[in-house]
Amino acid sequence: MLSVIVIAVAALIDCPAPAAVESKLAALRAPGAVAPRYTLEVGRTDSAVLLTARDSDGGLWLQRELPAAAPCAELEEAAAVVLLAWEAQLPPADVPIPDVPVVEEPQPAPAPAPAPAPAPLELGVRVSAAAQVWLSTASPTWGATGTVELRLGRWAGLELGVMGQGQRELPLSTGRAVWSRFSVSLGPTFSTQVLEGVDVGASVAVVGGPFWVTGVGFQTGSTVLDWDLGASVQAKVLMPPLWKLRPYIALGGTLWMRRHLVEARTPDAQRVIPFVEASPTLGLVFTP
Repeated sequence: MLSVIVIAVAALIDCPAPAAVESKLAALRAPGAVAPRYTLEVGRTDSAVLLTARDSDGGLWLQRELPAAAPCAELEEAAAVVLLAWEAQLPPADVPIPDVPVVEEPQPAPAPAPAPAPAPLELGVRVSAAAQVWLSTASPTWGATGTVELRLGRWAGLELGVMGQGQRELPLSTGRAVWSRFSVSLGPTFSTQVLEGVDVGASVAVVGGPFWVTGVGFQTGSTVLDWDLGASVQAKVLMPPLWKLRPYIALGGTLWMRRHLVEARTPDAQRVIPFVEASPTLGLVFTP
């Protein structure tokens, strides 16, 4: 039978403590005593401590009262002496052993697992160089561009680029208007993987830089240096990498905000420098 200590609560429930009574009793009892277990009940009121021993069927075996005015340690000692005196009156080998359960202290609930920390933002750098063809209503020309892209995670980045155009020309009266540009661009980029090793990307940027125009074939020619500002867009396809290099093809377009008018005299003529341009591009991207 699993036995328990039942403590009648009237004042302090742990004075005397059943476990302390049993410990003192075990110290007083002769070693090697073997006997059936019994249930020890310790009750307390303001004036008395009641010791009750019951057999395995719940029958009353012993009941004693002790004055409750003494300190706890003395009450525990007195209770142990009373029980030992009672056990001494039992026939040999019939000394019961009180069942005092071990009361486990309640364990605090485990703290909830901390929320997983957000994944750190992966930063990277890509450098590219490319050759271009610049197309508009004027004669086509070559171009070259280089960029440094700061990758902000897998899908986005910020790109700084420089590009130059070769000379282009428009017929004007008896001569030609020849111009070229050198520009710097800055803007966000976006990309996604469409096939294994193949990415598709897009970018938009603000573009600005110096602009040169020269009159050629005139009796008196002149060169004008001005500044221009525009916006560009580009769509790009990156091929599978070869070592750390990835070839790419792109198609871009640039809209220049200002309208540049060139004029000639004798005979009088005027032309507007093209302000919308397209730029097919072929290049390589290097990832350190």
